[in-house]
This record gives sequence, structure tokens and C-alpha cells, in this order.
Amino acid sequence: VGAAVIGGFNVCSLPLELLLTQRAYAVFAPVLAAKAHRHSDGTVHAHIHGARPHLHAMLHAPPDQAHAHAHESGGAHAHAHGDRAHAHDEQAGADIVLFEKHLEHVPGGDGGAAGGGCSARWVQYAAHPVFGASVGFCLLFLTVLDNSTLVTAYLQFRGLDPALLGLARTADAAVGLLGTLAYPHLARALGSVEAAALFSVWAFWLSLAPAGVALAAVGQTRAADEWLLACMVGARASLWSFDLAHTQAMQQRVHETERGAINACQASLSQALSVLVQLGALGWHRPAQFGLLLYASLVAVLAAALVYSAWYYTTVCTAVARCAAPPAAARQPLLPAADR
Repeated sequence: VGAAVIGGFNVCSLPLELLLTQRAYAVFAPVLAAKAHRHSDGTVHAHIHGARPHLHAMLHAPPDQAHAHAHESGGAHAHAHGDRAHAHDEQAGADIVLFEKHLEHVPGGDGGAAGGGCSARWVQYAAHPVFGASVGFCLLFLTVLDNSTLVTAYLQFRGLDPALLGLARTADAAVGLLGTLAYPHLARALGSVEAAALFSVWAFWLSLAPAGVALAAVGQTRAADEWLLACMVGARASLWSFDLAHTQAMQQRVHETERGAINACQASLSQALSVLVQLGALGWHRPAQFGLLLYASLVAVLAAALVYSAWYYTTVCTAVARCAAPPAAARQPLLPAADR
């Protein structure tokens, strides 16, 4: 019965998911399609297909540069590079784009790490300005306090009603949805995406900390188990808010030519930390040892908040202060009229 309900829900939700995906693509495709790029002559502009190797034809080329030619469609005209193999893209928005197979890349558009292999991607990731924020994000995967199967199995062993655990899973998703709705208002109130992420990651740790306090105060009792479950549900709002803020910050701070490499390294690091959690559970596999996993998780979340805070104050605040500082000439005191 349960499998039939889940299957029916997926079938019913599929049309809505496809519709929303199509709507989102239609809204953002025109904006994302225009790619900023630099040509070998120093020209910098943006248009559709700008990331692909191309040349721009001169519509009013000098007579000695204009080459008359005809296309398979029957059209005949003349422009620069008309004697070279090309195709016309009327959607480019900037003259006529000539795609040429022998061009390897647009100068300046390879992200600075072309052909470097896996090790070069990790070097690029470690040297990128978002590295600190990314590490803080990945440290959140080094925890068992995520209402996953591991902590669920522990709580079920402790005697909590499976219906209560299922209700907690439902509340977990609902509270997380509230966090996604609150995130835009939080970002506007704090003035930046990064500030919203900083607030959210500390709120996440403060929401989980009472679970450790309860375990230290009353031990492995029913009250501590209920506190643990309540803290994980309540912390979901700040976690989802931080997830959205960090994702938006990565999109804004990482150039599109580097996003694949940077995000791949981030995903690899987060998954590696998730594996460490499973290895820790294998080592401390007895229910009586779950407290060690809980305290280790709290330390990991605290480390994530500290790392993100260090990145925020050394990168974001420093950049803001540098932009707000007056020029050196403006800081020089004016001399009295008698000294001038």
C-alpha cells in the first residue's frame, strides 16, 4: 500500500514538476543565454552563444574585405569572412556570428584551468575566493543530526513510536519549507546573501545545541530523545535557509566557466565527509555510544559556523570596507590657505 501511495504521488506530481521546470527555463533562458566574453582584439561584450568559438562579421565591411557568397537557403550577400566556412545566427543580438570549427576557444573564456586534470581542479578550488565558504558548507555534512536513517534507527531502538518518527519527518519538511520562504526576507533585512548565510549557519548550530545540553544533563532518557528529535526538526528552517544563501552566493561569486570544477570539488568534499560519518557510525556502533556521535556532530557544525564566519569577515567585509574607503587623495588633510 505504501509503495502504491508513493508511486501515485510521483505520477501526479510529474506534470507539475515538468511545468514548473519549463516555466523556470523560459524565464531565465534569455538572461543566461547571453554570455560575456573577450575577443583577441580586446573587445568585450555579451550575446547568445558568446561562450562558443566565433567571429563577428562586419556588416559594412570595406570593399576589399567583403566577400560575396550564397548559402544553401538561397540567400546571397557579402561581408567580412564570407569566404570562410560559417553559419549565421540571427539570435546573436550583435551583428552576425560566424562559427568556425578551427577555433579552439574564445580568449579569456576557459576559466584559467583548461586541460589541467583532476589535480588542477582541486588547486583551482582551493585557490578560489569562495573556498572558505564552501568548506564551511561541506562541514555540515559531517553530522548525524540530520534526521536521516542513522538517527532514526537510534531513536527507534530507544523506543520512540514509529508514528512519532514519521510525524517528525513530515514536520521536518514543513519547517524546512518555512526556511526557504523566510530566506528572501532575511537576505533583504541583512543586506546581502552572505550575511543571511552567516546568520543561518549560526542559527542552525544554536538550534541543535540544546540536544547536546539535554543529553549531558539527563543522559540517554526519553526526555533527551524527544529533545533531540525536536531540535533536529526546528533546525531545519535555518539549514534550508543557509543552503539557499550559500547556493546563491556560489552562483554570484563563481564565474560560469569555473562553476563546473568548483561545484564538483565541493560535492566531492561533502560526500567524503558524509562517508566519514558512516565510518564513525561503524566505529561507535553501540546505541550507548551515540552520544559520542552527537557531540562530534555538534563540534562539526560549530566548526562550519566558525569557518564560514572567518571567510565572511576576511573576504566579504574586507571587500566592502575596501570599496567604502575614500581615495587616498580624499584622505589627505587640506592645507591652510597660508601654506598653499
